[in-house]
Amino acid sequence: MIPLLIPAALALAKVAAPWLAGKILGDDAGAVAARVVDVAQAATGTATPEAALAAAQANPEAAARVQEALMDLEATLAREETARLQTINDTARAETRSEDAYVRRWRPTWGYVTAATWALQGLGVLACLTGAVAATLRGEVSAVTALLTGASDLAGALTLQWGVALTVLGVAVQSRTRDKQVAAGSPPPTVWETVTSLVGAGRGRKGGR
Repeated sequence: MIPLLIPAALALAKVAAPWLAGKILGDDAGAVAARVVDVAQAATGTATPEAALAAAQANPEAAARVQEALMDLEATLAREETARLQTINDTARAETRSEDAYVRRWRPTWGYVTAATWALQGLGVLACLTGAVAATLRGEVSAVTALLTGASDLAGALTLQWGVALTVLGVAVQSRTRDKQVAAGSPPPTVWETVTSLVGAGRGRKGGR
C-alpha cells in the first residue's frame, strides 16, 4: 500500500513543496511518501490523497496550509536524519574503540574466511578435474564419471551457501564504507542524489558530443 502513495506524494509536492521530491524518491521513499500524504490530508481536512491534492490545486489557502505543513515535515525529517547519522557515527566509534577484538574485526574475519573457503573449494574442484584427466589417460571411464559428477555436485550443493556468504560480505563492505564516510563527516548520497548525478553526467556527455 505504501509504495502506491509515492505518485500521490509526488503530485502533492509538485503543487506545494517541489523541494521534497528528492526525499520522496530517497532511501525511505515509501515511508516519506506516507508521511507527506498524511500531512497533506490533515492540512486540508480530507480523507484521501486524491482529495487532498484536489483541495490544494483548487484553493490557494489550502495549498498554503499544505506548504507550511510540509515545511514542518521537512524540518522533522532533517532532525531524524541527523539523529540517525549520529547513531551510526557513535556505533562506528564504539566498534573501533571496543576492547573485544571480535567486535572490531568481525567484518575482516568474514572476508578472510570467505576468501579461504573460496580457495579451498577451487582447489577441491581442480583436484577433481586433475584426477579426471589422469583417469582418462589410464582409460578408467567410471573414475572419470565419478570425479566429474562429484565436482558438479559439490559446486551445486554450495550455490546457496555462497549466495548467503557473498551477500553478507557485500553488506559488510558497504556498511563499513558508509561508517567511514559518516565518521569522516561526509554522509553517503541518497538514491535520489545518486540518480540525479548520473542523469546530469549523462546529459553532460551528450552535450559535449
